[in-house]
Amino acid sequence: VRKAVGEMTKAMRPHLAEEEEFYPQAMCEKGITHQEFQKLEQRIVKSLGLKGARIGLPNMMECMVRWSGPEGAETFRKNLPGPLRYLLKSKWVPEYEGSIKPLITSMKDSKPPPPYKAGGCCTVM
Repeated sequence: VRKAVGEMTKAMRPHLAEEEEFYPQAMCEKGITHQEFQKLEQRIVKSLGLKGARIGLPNMMECMVRWSGPEGAETFRKNLPGPLRYLLKSKWVPEYEGSIKPLITSMKDSKPPPPYKAGGCCTVM
């Protein structure tokens, strides 16, 4: 799995880099306002559903800190609907930090994965 993920990551980097350059430039050229961009972000997050948000948002937030700094990530987080902000902070980020991120790190470092920590009876799947 580690090898496959590493190969996929290498293959995806040029594609993602192209998207990160093309789409912001295209949106600027089309005159998309900040408000329109925020609405687009909301539509994308809504399309994820709860399962997709649980899986994707913690990692997206971590990446956003690298791309746009803590302020940019916080602006994005503040624009999420209240229930998603609550789940992100109280459930999904702790789960990501406690289980998912260490698993990814262990694969990168060729170490055995840490034991899985279940989220309890109120975990949103």
